[in-house]
Amino acid sequence: MNMLEFDALPDGPKPAHAERLMEAARRYRDMEQAAYRSMSGADVAEAPLRGLTADGLACIAEGKDPEATILFLEVKWRVYATENNRKVEAAPRIKRGPSAGHSVISHRWVSPDAFQTVSVFLRSMLTPPPQPDGTP
Repeated sequence: MNMLEFDALPDGPKPAHAERLMEAARRYRDMEQAAYRSMSGADVAEAPLRGLTADGLACIAEGKDPEATILFLEVKWRVYATENNRKVEAAPRIKRGPSAGHSVISHRWVSPDAFQTVSVFLRSMLTPPPQPDGTP
């Protein structure tokens, strides 16, 4: 799933590094699917973050502009987080007990800034790791 329309960079990642990025994207996609199947509402609420990480890795592997990709995905996350948190605020409140006054789905709240760690991770993936013999 690639919804980005940016031009590919002429000096995209080398084939071996691109394949490693695609493998990482597949693993993040698997983590996203596992989170959606989880019994934890918090995992389900944060599953799209793993999906956006997979999208970012795939776009970088395809040679798309990394900064434009990261900016696009961050905006997408913030829109999701804002809408999700609006639903949490609109949900009914717990009436009794130690959690009185809290939303019944407060465990589904997500931070609008959560993508910051993903953006740092994606930037770190731009350069391939050094080879065992020390060459880049």
